[in-house]
Amino acid sequence: MAQGKSPFELRADLLSLAFEILLSQHSSKSANSTSGKAESAPTSEEVIAEAQKLNEFISRSGNDSSMARNIKS
Repeated sequence: MAQGKSPFELRADLLSLAFEILLSQHSSKSANSTSGKAESAPTSEEVIAEAQKLNEFISRSGNDSSMARNIKS
């Protein structure tokens, strides 16, 4: 029987995904900036906060209808 990922691996994946999301957001802001000044990379605190949001989202039960309403709007 194949085992899933360990909690450590899941956290590492969430941190990586959070970093990629924030880096993409920072890159978009930089591309849209008229100042010509490059945006800084996401901070560790920003990455951790984003990873926590992702973790909360995937940890919710499937019966959370309020989340489904928010996604549709």
